[in-house]
Amino acid sequence: RGGYEAGEVRARSVRADANPAVRSPGPVFAGYPVAIPLSLKGVPDGATVALQRRAGSGFRTLGSATARAEKGEVVVTLPAGGQGLRVSARLGTQDVVSAVATVRVRPAGSARVTTARDDGAWKGARPAVSFTVASGGRSIRGFPAGVTMLCPQVGLPFGQGQLTTQAGVAAFRSARIAPDGRFIGVSTVKGSAVLVRGTVRAGRLTGGVARLSVAACSGTATFAARRVGG
Repeated sequence: RGGYEAGEVRARSVRADANPAVRSPGPVFAGYPVAIPLSLKGVPDGATVALQRRAGSGFRTLGSATARAEKGEVVVTLPAGGQGLRVSARLGTQDVVSAVATVRVRPAGSARVTTARDDGAWKGARPAVSFTVASGGRSIRGFPAGVTMLCPQVGLPFGQGQLTTQAGVAAFRSARIAPDGRFIGVSTVKGSAVLVRGTVRAGRLTGGVARLSVAACSGTATFAARRVGG
């Protein structure tokens, strides 16, 4: 009477079922910005992951991304040569680290597809864009693009939400054009973040994507352009 029995203490551990990985970014050139795509299988939306580069016997964090639909990307610049990259994520009390992927970074002086013949004014429509290629086909300057953003509205009665739209401009002052014609332009000013990318080749800009976020609002626009004038 009044006694109790104690059973065996068993320890259990719960591990995150996540399998992040670094995907191939395509050609990479030393000193030029490149977007490194990440596969984030099993990583929950909103989780922050870090892209790391092997440095000696350890790893150095280059930047971070937020998981969305099991994907993410980090814009970085890398030195020439073989670079070992991995993804690291803190999920609860567990650190999840991907296998190391080797990315071959080509010399900055590789043969170029853009030249002085590409210099001058460029324009595009839907949305309207305009910019200048300069420095012998090595840079883009003065870029604006119109972007329609979606803005979530919260705090309405009965927990209802609403989306409104807002017009914005994704702009950056200058961006370097890599030897293969690709470029990435970024800007962060007064709470807004801009990322623009595309490829310049043979008098045309293809694959143009402009992303703009301002506070809770965000939007993406695709565009194309061509050189104008003689």
